[in-house]
Amino acid sequence: MISSLALATIVSCTSAVTVGEGPTTRKMVKAFEGYSSSPYLDTRGNWTVGYGHKLHPRDLDNYTAPILEETAEELLDTDIDVARAGAMNVFGAGGVWGKLKPSARVVLTVMVYQVGAGGASRFMRLKKCVQRLDYIGAAVEMIDSRWCQQTPGRVRSLAALI
Repeated sequence: MISSLALATIVSCTSAVTVGEGPTTRKMVKAFEGYSSSPYLDTRGNWTVGYGHKLHPRDLDNYTAPILEETAEELLDTDIDVARAGAMNVFGAGGVWGKLKPSARVVLTVMVYQVGAGGASRFMRLKKCVQRLDYIGAAVEMIDSRWCQQTPGRVRSLAALI
């Protein structure tokens, strides 16, 4: 269940989506992921720290002490860049990325931040909707997914924005 603070942050982001993708994507990821200075096991059993930064097993020894929020912010920036590149790769074939409305680019980047480019690439019907710029169809495909069953608050919020 998404917290009321996270929901308020997401709602406030909707009006800023057209201003610029970076800050809005960042605010949304922070609201959805929350912050932890110490490594924890996420719902899928992955070690995670900061704002949902997945740790590789070889990196665990580097994160035995809590991290500074500044470090978490740096990891977040890098992870958002990776997610945006992944979203462009998965959903942007044929130059469609530049044709998408800004809110759709934000939504797809936030999606890839959570599920990864590999996970997003398995959303075949969603990809077809995005290629057709069918935002309503894309929202339906997002909601009609196992992803939505796992994180319904997040997915429904994203579907409303696409």
